[in-house]
Amino acid sequence: MNELAPFTRTNSAVSVVLPRSIDEIWRVARMAVVGKMAPESLTKGKDPDEAASACAIAIMAGAELGLTPLMALRSYAVVNGRPSLWGDGIKAVVRQSGRCEYIRAGGDLEKGWCEAKRSDTGEVMRREFTMEQAKRAGLSGKAGPWQQHPDMMMERRATARCLNDLFADVLGGIVTADEAQDSTILRDEPRDVTPPSPPSPPSPPTFEQDAPVVDESHKAATGEQDFDAARFFEDLDTAMAGAHSVDDLEAVWVEFDVESVLADDDENREIADKVKARHLARVSTPLPPTPPSAENQADMFPGDKPNP
Repeated sequence: MNELAPFTRTNSAVSVVLPRSIDEIWRVARMAVVGKMAPESLTKGKDPDEAASACAIAIMAGAELGLTPLMALRSYAVVNGRPSLWGDGIKAVVRQSGRCEYIRAGGDLEKGWCEAKRSDTGEVMRREFTMEQAKRAGLSGKAGPWQQHPDMMMERRATARCLNDLFADVLGGIVTADEAQDSTILRDEPRDVTPPSPPSPPSPPTFEQDAPVVDESHKAATGEQDFDAARFFEDLDTAMAGAHSVDDLEAVWVEFDVESVLADDDENREIADKVKARHLARVSTPLPPTPPSAENQADMFPGDKPNP
């Protein structure tokens, strides 16, 4: 039977036991599950083998970031098989990396913020996450901590963004458990990347036409459903790609009712303007003249014929 190898921390009298193989990691994970020392975030709703597997994944993922097995079990949550760190865990990894001079964070009911500084380069970064951003992302209406402790949740979001940006070499893109839970559907659902068929150019509007029709992706203007900005811009770009003149582009712009749909959204309106400008540049570029064919040249007057 393999034995676990002791490891002594530098400048510390504390020795910790570190597994050296998959079998030893599995034994530690099983011990945590059987001894009921594994956190509920790793074991809830799982049978013993599934719970031990989740713990083993957390231990291995923690080892990559320099966490001991038990610290990894306390810091990690496995969301749909994806290891992710709790808010305090991500701070612990950065602080013990030796590259962090300080981390300062806080929040209230309006916004959360985090400021950190690297000790090796002196770089300072500050990130904020506001309640307005939470509303746009559909987080403020979620049951649970977002209802009970919105200040804490906004602080965690700001902290995750700040530390991932400033200490990307330490964290390697690891997400927090909160972010993994919120984005489970978007990340796990397969996406159809087949390019759509080019649409026919829209007919220019006339005075007799009714008001522009707003389809399922544009119902934000009427309040019937949440506004899907990504789908809106995808549809707008696709429709404009089929336009062949400035008038066609203006017809698409009116059909999508951009002025009304994005009336109170400066950020997305700026994106829509850039999409339109790109297609305007395309349709405004003149085509090179087509040289006359040999048959047409025969019918031309001598003075009209091109020089050989």
